[in-house]
Amino acid sequence: PATTLTYRCQKKDGSYLWMEANISLYCDRVSGEPIGYVNVVRNVTERKAAEEKLQDAYLALEALAAVDALTGIANRRHFDDVLAREWRRAIRAESPISLLLLDVDHFKLYNDLYGHLRGDSCLRQIAEAALDVIQRPGDTVARFGGEEFAIILSDTDRNPALDLAERIRQTVEDRDLAHSGNPPGV
Repeated sequence: PATTLTYRCQKKDGSYLWMEANISLYCDRVSGEPIGYVNVVRNVTERKAAEEKLQDAYLALEALAAVDALTGIANRRHFDDVLAREWRRAIRAESPISLLLLDVDHFKLYNDLYGHLRGDSCLRQIAEAALDVIQRPGDTVARFGGEEFAIILSDTDRNPALDLAERIRQTVEDRDLAHSGNPPGV
């Protein structure tokens, strides 16, 4: 059986080549006794570069598949994956987990009054406001649906979750996004 070994070699000019060596035992055809090795070495630098480029493209695509294109936060698919994982972790660790659901009041009317471009901007600003408040690395802010957002708070029980929800509400209110179709005006 042949053994394949892939390795880098540094050239005199400091650059590197990727090499691949295929080593196999060579046996006498009559006796079957080993008589030496056959070592075939070839330059695979171009193949390694293509593999690296393909891996980078895959990682970029994977990242895009987890992000909401409009707001730049996690999308529903990523939210579902994180919630399932965090739920199992919370059960194993017997630790609390909280989920905040945010629904933007009168958003259809906002779009009707101000147009979809301003509506998109409004959703982005709400996502930014949530990210301003939710800063722990283990927490996830996601777009749940059209004008709905969800936030997974690991190791967080009821009262701290309610405090964070109020801080998000206040942060959105402080952005002072005019909305004449909503009684408070924002």
